[in-house]
Amino acid sequence: MLILLTDGVNTAGELSPEEGVVMEKKIGLRIHTVGIGASAMSVSSFFGNRTVNPSADLDEKIYAVIDKLEPVDDDVQMFRPIQALFVYPLALAMLLSGLILLFRSRFA
Repeated sequence: MLILLTDGVNTAGELSPEEGVVMEKKIGLRIHTVGIGASAMSVSSFFGNRTVNPSADLDEKIYAVIDKLEPVDDDVQMFRPIQALFVYPLALAMLLSGLILLFRSRFA
């Protein structure tokens, strides 16, 4: 199974989407496509502001379809950290940076 994250626009590549489907079926691969995009935004230009929605054609119902096609066991255990651990290497880096600055100023 392959989950393809895309904006839905075929802008480059030597393989067309139709050829990709043929190859997918030959090797027995299942591809689930998930659209990624931005919400409506205001763009400034020489002629003023205009509202652009790059994801107007985005179909967000694919998540429900993938859940039906590829169900996940509810008994799966997930482990997530409760406390952020970045503070320890950050504190060490700050301490070492301070020591380097201290030694450079004393011996320079």
